[in-house]
Amino acid sequence: MAYAFNERDDTRLIHEDYFITICTYLPRCLDFININVIQNSITTMLNKIHVVLCYLLPTYLKTYINALPNHIESERFNETIETDLAYILSMTNEKTKIGKNLFTQTNYKMDSQNFITDVYKIIGNIDFISYIRKNSGNINQYYMEHNSNTKEIKFKVTKVITRDNEKQIDSENSMHFLEFNRNYTNDLGNLCGLSDVDIPSKDLSKLETMQEIVFYTLKKLQQYCTNTILNSTKTNSKVNQKDLKNTIDIMDTLQDICHNMSLILVYLIENEVNVDSIMFSTYLTFCGDFKGYSEIRCTSAFHGTSSITDLESKKINCIQETLKNIWTWNILITTNDVPQKNEDKNSNNENCKFLYLNYLVNINNTIRKFNKGMDEWTTFEWLSGKYFLAENIKNERMYEIKSNYIDIKNVNIKLSVAYYAALPWGLNMSSIGTFHNVIVNHVEKIMIGFVYTYALIIHLYLKRTRTSIGSHVLQKVRDSVMWYNEGTKLFYKYLHLPLYTDKDPQNESLSNDNIKTIIYRIQNIDDNGYLNINDVIPEFEKNYFLIWAETNIPNNDVGKKRFNTFVNGNCMDAMGYMSTFLSIVQKSMDIDFEFQSAKSMYSQYCQENIFDVKSAIKPMSVVEDKQINTEAGSTSVSIGSSLLENTSTLKNLLMRYLKL
Repeated sequence: MAYAFNERDDTRLIHEDYFITICTYLPRCLDFININVIQNSITTMLNKIHVVLCYLLPTYLKTYINALPNHIESERFNETIETDLAYILSMTNEKTKIGKNLFTQTNYKMDSQNFITDVYKIIGNIDFISYIRKNSGNINQYYMEHNSNTKEIKFKVTKVITRDNEKQIDSENSMHFLEFNRNYTNDLGNLCGLSDVDIPSKDLSKLETMQEIVFYTLKKLQQYCTNTILNSTKTNSKVNQKDLKNTIDIMDTLQDICHNMSLILVYLIENEVNVDSIMFSTYLTFCGDFKGYSEIRCTSAFHGTSSITDLESKKINCIQETLKNIWTWNILITTNDVPQKNEDKNSNNENCKFLYLNYLVNINNTIRKFNKGMDEWTTFEWLSGKYFLAENIKNERMYEIKSNYIDIKNVNIKLSVAYYAALPWGLNMSSIGTFHNVIVNHVEKIMIGFVYTYALIIHLYLKRTRTSIGSHVLQKVRDSVMWYNEGTKLFYKYLHLPLYTDKDPQNESLSNDNIKTIIYRIQNIDDNGYLNINDVIPEFEKNYFLIWAETNIPNNDVGKKRFNTFVNGNCMDAMGYMSTFLSIVQKSMDIDFEFQSAKSMYSQYCQENIFDVKSAIKPMSVVEDKQINTEAGSTSVSIGSSLLENTSTLKNLLMRYLKL
């Protein structure tokens, strides 16, 4: 497919019909592999190839290159496409040991289309649940060994203390919970088969008992949804819009359960109830971005072609199978039980389903009413980084997060691709927590870049003017740390909420010690204007800055006037970056809090004319970066950047200033 994609006429794929066929039939084949083969570099690579070649690059090619204003931009976007294709070809050559272009062979195109079509039909006649049952021993053994420490993993949450340092639960809350618990358990006992052994604790006023009731409710809803999904999914049978609507309704139900559960979990954890990883992972099985996943996997990038109309039923099959396969797989690796239909009358009882859902709604509403302002850090959108990776982002620096890489089974994969290609097959506390921390570390790395730039500009200015610098300028420099000390408080409050730790080296939290040292030293510069940063900023970052400064801040009167311009630009970008971050927090955690706009933050925290010289350029006004939105990448991002590599954080930050 990568070779076929290379054979394009700039904005048009020559073998479009080939991609339509392969991309339509591939998801079912990949699901069969994902369920029956323990995840390795090949399965990871196949899922990546599917997302990149069937959705991202075709959409990118058809939507954006046609709209570009000039030939230079077209060349840049083509370079990005070539980068992705080159990596895919390199990986496939390494795994298959086939270094030649098979697409040039006679009849290869038709033969490969016929092959994937035949495999699609064969797999359509296979009962996936039976295969899971046959292979469950090997799968469970692997994941039990791999996740042997998950039961001990905890989210370390910054305690939110309110009401004069009292616990958030009060008598009014307790009274409501007691009433809900009593009525609910009575109804379940009378109508839905609840027995005395199902809820071990008997004191219905305790949060620990409520936790047991909530977990019981989740398990019952999990079985109800399993029955519904398995009963409604069709493979080779004819499907229609009614079948699609039924599947969408199930997805909406899962989303509602997830939404109501997220605040309940926050409340339990922040009131020191021991929510273990089993309960948290059970919650996450409801929370996958099923609509987003099926949109990427099942919606062809070739809209409007005649062939697509004929394949509409295949699209509905794909959406149904995506939900079924991801749902059943994640239940298997979370519970070690093969998901299957339960014919018990209570498992299909609509009245029981209503009781389960209504209980979660009542608990959620009570917590929301009496604990306003509680940060909902348990939402799937926040933990998975959905709004960092799968939504429009105008801020250039934040947009870079999409194209940073994560290593999965020795496959380098962009975070925005991994969100669709890998994360759906790991809806559990361990996988989501790992993924979350990689995103957080990349977000923090860019903020560290702002601090480095700020310190290096000041250091260069002091070095050049130390003998003639006035005390009032030194004081302005000391006071300028306000942008970090005051302006980043909300940023860091939410950045590490929650703090999740494991043994993956990708997830080692970046140390703030050096950053705090830099800020402290600037704030306490002596009267001689001496600032030592040699031991707190990496050598390669300093070297890159000095090379950049030779051209952009020359050692003359023109360069002297540019210091304010660049230090203001850095502060402006930092405020815009934080404002974008806080808007993502607000959307992800579904909370209502007020934070300042980038322009307001710049006015409040960024001092102009720190160095008391007339700038070569007028003070900057804060504007939103305009960014073309495409998950396939952009030349504004650093292709191949990784948290663990010695790639310059400053490179993109400093290049931005050349546009001003």
